[in-house]
Amino acid sequence: MRSLVVLFVLAAMFAGVSVFAQSGVVSNVKVTMQAVGTFDTVSPSGMIEMKCCADEAEPASFVVKVSRDVSGAIVKLTGDLVSSNKNKIPATAAELRIVEGERLIAFKEVDLKAGKDMRFWLTLRVPQRTPAGTYTGDVAVFVSGRPIAKLPMKVTILPMRLLLPSKQYGYSLRSGGVSEETYKALLARLPSYGIVLTSISGPIESIPQGIKNVRDAKLGTTIVYYNPGLTYDEILKAYRTAASAGVTRLFYVNDYESSDEAVLEKTYEMMRFMKLRLEHTMAVINNQTAYEKLGSVAECTALHISLPYVQELLAGKQRVQGRKDWWYWDIAAASAKENRLNAGLMLWKSGLDGVFIPHLPTDSTDEVGEPIFDSVLGEAFREGTDDVRYLTTMMNALREVKDGIKAGKFKNPVPAQMLVDETEKYLATCMAKPLMSLKNSDYQDMRMRFADYAMKLRAIAPKY
Repeated sequence: MRSLVVLFVLAAMFAGVSVFAQSGVVSNVKVTMQAVGTFDTVSPSGMIEMKCCADEAEPASFVVKVSRDVSGAIVKLTGDLVSSNKNKIPATAAELRIVEGERLIAFKEVDLKAGKDMRFWLTLRVPQRTPAGTYTGDVAVFVSGRPIAKLPMKVTILPMRLLLPSKQYGYSLRSGGVSEETYKALLARLPSYGIVLTSISGPIESIPQGIKNVRDAKLGTTIVYYNPGLTYDEILKAYRTAASAGVTRLFYVNDYESSDEAVLEKTYEMMRFMKLRLEHTMAVINNQTAYEKLGSVAECTALHISLPYVQELLAGKQRVQGRKDWWYWDIAAASAKENRLNAGLMLWKSGLDGVFIPHLPTDSTDEVGEPIFDSVLGEAFREGTDDVRYLTTMMNALREVKDGIKAGKFKNPVPAQMLVDETEKYLATCMAKPLMSLKNSDYQDMRMRFADYAMKLRAIAPKY
């Protein structure tokens, strides 16, 4: 009889279900743990499976259901993830949160209610120097220090160094009225979402402190300064103040919400004047009237994704030359799929330089706050930046092979040229697909193909 019980428990665990009846822990409770989709609904699975690179954050999701109420449960990894070579991904690399709508809620303990699915989100931040290989472990539900259910994890780390994205990502914090300490803490979190630049605002005298905060957060040295309505002399003072603090790429940004002709004319003259002085300006544009007025004089633009010019780029039109163009949208109003695509494959298809999310207006109905943090929407945004990292890595390897062919580095260039042609054909096929109609699994499949081509190309690239 005892052997039958053991076999039943093992079979249940294999199917994503664990059943324990341990005196003093939980009596006669059935616990089900199953892996589910992150951004799409997929069939439940008895194992969390992930494929990624070192220095990458990868999400997973799972649900827990109990037959009777369980109070004070702790959900965490049972230990480090370990490979056959005894390499480890530390358990601390996994962040677990509860999913409530689009929000991801941090927790220490959780009360599980009978018959109700509780969904959890796992973000695994793989350390930079993690060796390639397959790592296994378990995530478990603990009560009184003992596991009452386990869900196996298998993480495959690819043998490839993932490059930084060739696109730039910027984000303006919109948490008004928060303390300086909270603001700094939020800034420090931006790089984990692929963000490399941000904005500062406030009086000119506050620029040096704003620059220091940005540097402390390890963000880039290109900074957007938002303080609409300044005079010419005040704008020039802002540039000098930034330069004295060590920043020469300060972009003064216009008040993007207006389409009033008088305001646009004033902004146009300001940008034209600054352009003649070789100073940096940025136009955040959300309507066609503003684009037609300011597009020719702005050194840099952040264009709303709905603008006709942007949509024409997605249809294959050539870009305006000599201008740095980013695009933006409202992360909180977009779906997870839209956030991933807009930060990733659609951005690549457009040919634009990157993303800059400006100060977007909020109101009392905005429940998301800073939508990029602690939300499924932000996780999707970061997935998009990682899609671009994979594309960048593949294209870098492709360029090296093409340069090698051109320089005569191959004794027989035919196989190399065939791989180049195959890679370019696959990328063109991906960009021609109706991306918004695909599933998250399709984007993951593309990502793994990009990785496969990157590794094949890197293996034959000439060593200079």
